[in-house]
Amino acid sequence: MSKQTTSIGRAVGILYILGTVFGILSVAVTSSISGSDDVLGAVASHEIELALGALLVLSSCVVCLGWNSVLLRRDLVEHGSGDGSLFHEA
Repeated sequence: MSKQTTSIGRAVGILYILGTVFGILSVAVTSSISGSDDVLGAVASHEIELALGALLVLSSCVVCLGWNSVLLRRDLVEHGSGDGSLFHEA
């Protein structure tokens, strides 16, 4: 394996684990809201937990887009698109 392949694999692995941690933390933070019988009352009384949970879900999505773009760029470069850009000027 080349050094570039190893560094790409390491970056994707770290981003994947980070996204998983963000997803698990979002469930842990919002469990008091989703496990309540009165969900609307729980949302009203746990506004900060709900906002933090939403921020963690958003962070997980951003990380997922990040590791997918790393993989996509690697494939585009390997298949001859030059710099990995999706659009080429004529």
